[in-house]
Amino acid sequence: MDILLHPDFWTVLLTLTALEIILGVDNLIFITITIKQLPVHLRNKTRLFGLGLALVARIFLLFIMIFFTKFNTPLIHLAQYAFSGKDIIFIAGGLFLSIKSIIELYHDFKSKSQTPSTQPLAAQWFLAILQIALIDIVFSLDSVITAIGITSSILIMIIAIMISILIILFFSKKLEHIIEKYPLLKTSALIVLIFVGIGLVKEGLHF
Repeated sequence: MDILLHPDFWTVLLTLTALEIILGVDNLIFITITIKQLPVHLRNKTRLFGLGLALVARIFLLFIMIFFTKFNTPLIHLAQYAFSGKDIIFIAGGLFLSIKSIIELYHDFKSKSQTPSTQPLAAQWFLAILQIALIDIVFSLDSVITAIGITSSILIMIIAIMISILIILFFSKKLEHIIEKYPLLKTSALIVLIFVGIGLVKEGLHF
């Protein structure tokens, strides 16, 4: 445990934690908007479950990307273009994020009064968790790549990821209240998510 006494340990940990929090903001916005469609009594449970998935996804991808390099190995060749597993995830995730955000914007503009869903609660909850899980995987890639680029210490990476998730969890409920109080923020957040999705697709296409 001598590593804990080394000044560089804390410097790298604080730097990486700050970056993990910044990279987790998009994920937090998406989770907040997604759970807003659920009944109030299910939101906390879904938030905890969604961020728990984010934590597991980041640590799982961390070990995969450290011990395997196939994410950057071309898997599909189209004409002169080659796409790796990472590219495919970015393209698919970016399209999903943009389309989901556009649909949400459409519903907001179509009807200011939110009509209650006719789906069973279990189906609504499962659909929300599924969407959160898919986006967690996409956003976790950026987070993990950043972690690997900053340090080679797995311990620092895992601690930074765990701290960032806990901080995001703490602020997630506050963000939900802010979005409920200022509906225009939801519209702004959705527009931001559309551009984030487009950015992911562009990165996957090497633009």
